Amino acid sequence: MRVRKSVRLLILNDKNETLLSRYEGLDIYEPGFGRLDSHWETIGGGIDEGETLLEAAMREAYEESGLTTDDINVGPIIWQGQNEVVYNGKHRTAHHTYMLAHMKREIAADDIIPQGLTEEELGFMVGFKWWSADELKITTENIIPPALRVELPKIIKGDIPTSPLTLDTAFGDGSI
Repeated sequence: MRVRKSVRLLILNDKNETLLSRYEGLDIYEPGFGRLDSHWETIGGGIDEGETLLEAAMREAYEESGLTTDDINVGPIIWQGQNEVVYNGKHRTAHHTYMLAHMKREIAADDIIPQGLTEEELGFMVGFKWWSADELKITTENIIPPALRVELPKIIKGDIPTSPLTLDTAFGDGSI
């Protein structure tokens, strides 16, 4: 089974909203949960050979959202987790590292423009939204990681983990 290491960013703006990207039509499912036809997810992706977490985080931020060091400050590692998925018919274990980031300036979701998506990614990444903690609690849409609904209010209140918390990053209910 292939192991994929990824870095993801919990990006917060001055209103304490987090930026999530919308995915539709992705060929992905998780044993024990099922197919995930559409969802909202934090910015991020795979770590390339030889990259540091920060380098991978900034590359992914630029590719998926056009954000650079002029736009965001990337801070500490706050969470980690893993899950088993089947993506495009191939089983893999995904290891996720989540880093906290803060916007340096206001950018509307409609002004977020990816700068390096692959042809495949262009087919399923369909938009962005700034989500408040209250919106995340009540939405019926799929949010990845599901634990974001519980953990975002803690981060907003300043409860930043001194060492990474291990989250349940499965598609299920997001319990920790």
